[in-house]
Amino acid sequence: MGFGWYLAALVYPVIIVGIIYFVIQSRASETGD
Repeated sequence: MGFGWYLAALVYPVIIVGIIYFVIQSRASETGD
């Protein structure tokens, strides 16, 4: 039981950061920066 929330707490931040990073990269490429 405890391993589930630990894994989620470890994975979710990585996914969120990955999405944010992807959005920033796409916007940066659009502006040609």
